[in-house]
Amino acid sequence: MNRKLLIAIGIVGLVALGAAATDANAVCDGKGFQTAFGASNTYLTFPPDADMTVGGPNLKGRFWQTGNRANGNEGTLCPEITYMLDMGGGNLAIFGNMGGDVLGTGPCVNAGCPVGSMTILVQTKSTDGTKSYFAMGQISEDAAGFDFGRLPGGNWIVAEAPRAKVTTSGRTGTNVNLNVHFDAPSVFVHSEVAPTNILTGYQVFRVNSNTDPGRAPAAWGAPIQTVAAGSTGADIPLVIDCSAVATDVFIGTRAVFDNAQFSSDDISGATRVECDPTLADPRFKNIDKRKGKGPLAPKQ
Repeated sequence: MNRKLLIAIGIVGLVALGAAATDANAVCDGKGFQTAFGASNTYLTFPPDADMTVGGPNLKGRFWQTGNRANGNEGTLCPEITYMLDMGGGNLAIFGNMGGDVLGTGPCVNAGCPVGSMTILVQTKSTDGTKSYFAMGQISEDAAGFDFGRLPGGNWIVAEAPRAKVTTSGRTGTNVNLNVHFDAPSVFVHSEVAPTNILTGYQVFRVNSNTDPGRAPAAWGAPIQTVAAGSTGADIPLVIDCSAVATDVFIGTRAVFDNAQFSSDDISGATRVECDPTLADPRFKNIDKRKGKGPLAPKQ
């Protein structure tokens, strides 16, 4: 499907929506949200190993009224196929209409009707399941709805969710003392307001295991610490209990958005701490590296 045809479908869909008086979301009919085919075109650009299968299990879209997710959000009847378009070449566009059927894939029957300001979050995993990715935006409403193409900066880079990047380490008894830092929110956020007002924090998790727990939050238990997004430029101390010397420790992070209105669906790729007490310093590796290659410094 080429771009001209998509624009034509959008126009026809919007005309048809104007006559829809019985739609469950009639109050939202005609209110669009898009990164493409609005005032300007902006695409989401994915890394080569990211799963960007629209309708698949890994690619997820979330949107909500900024500061009020409970009453205005994507709901369960607004699947990604109703507003996400694979443009080829690792690029994806958003072209949706609340309550309506613009692309001929069924209506986006969202919960409530976001007004004023809207936040949208796109997430996925790597094809091998070792990493998670996301990008997000926030835009104010105008007469056309929510045109994310109005934001400056061009295409959105769908970046790897931030790992805890280790800067220094040492031991005190059975504890491993780490200093870590995280990527700044500006890497992920495209917004009219400060990125730290949209991506507001990172939860830090740890699991004692000799295998990667995976990206599902349920496998990681409760967070051991929450780091404010505004602190990403500073080293954050983490104390890791390595008293179970035969078991390594995996550290993962989960992004917190819009002052805890929502948290990411996936845990980041893991940083692994090897608890071997015979080492002067702990070894730490990114989980996507094969064990057996020797100690590796964390990827920066």
